[in-house]
Amino acid sequence: MSKYFTGRERLEHSPAFARNIRMGSPVELRVPDHQRVIDAINSANFQEASTYLELFHSQYQLMLSLVFEWVLQIPQSLSELVGGNLERELTEKTFQRFKACLPTINYSPDAAAGARQLASLLIDADLRPGLADSYREHAAKADITLLHNILRQLEQAYAELSAALEQHSPELAVQKFDAYRYFAIGVHDACIQFTQSCFESVQLDCEQEVCEKLIQQSFSSCSFFEPLWSVGQLPPDALAAFLAEHLRLHFSGDKTRGGGIEIIEDEEKYRLVFDAYGSGGALRRRLDKNGQLPKLAKAGPATWNRANEVPAYCPHCAFNEMTAIDKYGYPILVTDFNPDPQKPCGWTVYKDPDAIPATYYERLGRTKPA
Repeated sequence: MSKYFTGRERLEHSPAFARNIRMGSPVELRVPDHQRVIDAINSANFQEASTYLELFHSQYQLMLSLVFEWVLQIPQSLSELVGGNLERELTEKTFQRFKACLPTINYSPDAAAGARQLASLLIDADLRPGLADSYREHAAKADITLLHNILRQLEQAYAELSAALEQHSPELAVQKFDAYRYFAIGVHDACIQFTQSCFESVQLDCEQEVCEKLIQQSFSSCSFFEPLWSVGQLPPDALAAFLAEHLRLHFSGDKTRGGGIEIIEDEEKYRLVFDAYGSGGALRRRLDKNGQLPKLAKAGPATWNRANEVPAYCPHCAFNEMTAIDKYGYPILVTDFNPDPQKPCGWTVYKDPDAIPATYYERLGRTKPA
């Protein structure tokens, strides 16, 4: 049995990640991140709450930085793919869609405030419609300034939460924790909404191949993309633990968005079930309750050979599988996409690549190695 998924719940240093990570039995790891903090606060174990929060805070900052970088890269990639008047038209439509969907990020006043803050920074800065040239000229400055403003507010909320813990005030600490967490969720979800709004605008006005190219090019052009693939060198149990943490930090789980997932291990594989995935899954449940989100019409590798089932945000998971095959010869994580947004999706890590069924290659237009 793997040390990552046995024993009591704990934060333990992992040499593979050079930091602490949640370890324990799958039953205990099913408890969402936010519930671990709430339980520690309510039991007056303020030191334990602080220990969890110190880890989560650093990782929340990282996650918001990653999704925000993707937001900033998309206009650059769009300009390279289409340019000219079409670029300006698509950018205008993107912002119209983006602003129209922001009110759906309403889980709490703090989540709505986080979404509005992200939107105001984007709309008031170099990403305004028609200013793609200005964006390209000042991209580095925009990166630094916008991200600094967002993380500064998150840091302020974290400082207020830490002060409440130091005062040993459970009621105030829970209140500040909810405000801090939901602000981060609002920023996160607004970033995801921007990506969907742009991809949807391109999907509806261009050939599907252009939309797919934008998704792949914008994602693979981000600074985190190449370093991320070092995880393919991890043993399967460590990779599953890393992916489980990644999913939790996307605020996965039920309507509380608490960072909860289910880990199911058998002799052959580790299966990670997220109900819902905090990025694409949460977005689909917000906006696709009655099939409102347009789906990519053509079946192909980017849609796992599905026609009229996959929204434009989701193909980056298929591209990740294809990238892994190119780098390692097999998909280091297999995506279990469900066309029903009310049902969970999943990722599977096989302990032996030879055990991966051929169908998972074939749906990507690939052939399983002999």
